[in-house]
Amino acid sequence: MMTITVEGAQIMVQQLVRSFVDATPAWEEPNSFVTRALKLQASLGRILGVTPSHYDIEELITSYEELDSVEHGTHPELVTNLAGTIDNTDMVRDYLVGRIGRETTDLLNNAGFRKAVAA
Repeated sequence: MMTITVEGAQIMVQQLVRSFVDATPAWEEPNSFVTRALKLQASLGRILGVTPSHYDIEELITSYEELDSVEHGTHPELVTNLAGTIDNTDMVRDYLVGRIGRETTDLLNNAGFRKAVAA
């Protein structure tokens, strides 16, 4: 019997959502927000023993897609100049990583996850 702690659940949720976003780019899925969130909702429900809201999942998907756009230099909030003296990439990345952490905590709390025991 294995117990999944809240911290472990946070890591699993983040890894699963990250992998899902990487594997299914938004442009490949029609009606992507709802479709992709519902697919993840079923997977997370089986893993966690509680079913998270697809709205919370949509927020995480959006945040990971924004993080991807920062990594690719296409995020609309990025400000850089050619001389390299102005660059807010790290600040935007740090903000999004923090937001992902808060959204993951909210997802688990809203779903009622406390601690799961898997057989």
